[in-house]
Amino acid sequence: SIKAILPYIFKVKTIQEEEKDERLDKIVRGKIIPVEEKIKYIEKPFYHYVIRNGSTMKQKKYNKHLEDIFYVINHLSEKINSNSYKDELEYLYIEHLLYSSSLRFIKYNRLDMLYKINEIIRKKYPLYKKNIYYKNKSIKFRIICNLIYNKQYKILKVLTKGR
Repeated sequence: SIKAILPYIFKVKTIQEEEKDERLDKIVRGKIIPVEEKIKYIEKPFYHYVIRNGSTMKQKKYNKHLEDIFYVINHLSEKINSNSYKDELEYLYIEHLLYSSSLRFIKYNRLDMLYKINEIIRKKYPLYKKNIYYKNKSIKFRIICNLIYNKQYKILKVLTKGR
C-alpha cells in the first residue's frame, strides 16, 4: 500500500510536507522517479488504491479538483529529468492527461479543458504515437487518445456514453 511506504519516502526522499494532499499519488511518482536509478513501467497494479467517498473519481457533479491534473503534470515535468526519462515523462502525459483526464472532462462537457489538454499535448508531444509505452496499450486506449488529439469530442462522447 502507498500509505505503508509513504513514511519512508517522506523521510528518505525528502518530499515536503505541504505536498501531502489529494494529488499525492502523482506527486510521489514525480519525486521517486528522479532519485531512482532504474525505472520500469509495469502493467499490473503495484498497489491498490481505495477511492474514498470524497474522491474526485466518485463525483456525480463537476468538481474543480479535476483541474488539479494541470498542476500535477506540470510539477512532474519540472521534477523529472526529461533527457533521462523522456519516454516515461511523455507516457505520464499520455496516460494521465490525454487519456484519463480527457475522459473525465468529456463526462462533464468541459470542452475548455479538452482544448487545453489538446494544446498541451500538441505543443509538448506531437509525436506521442511513437512512445514505446503507448504502442503497447490496447486499441481502445489508442483510439480514445487519437479521438481526443484530433478533437473528435462528439464521437468520443457517444462512444463513452454511460461510462
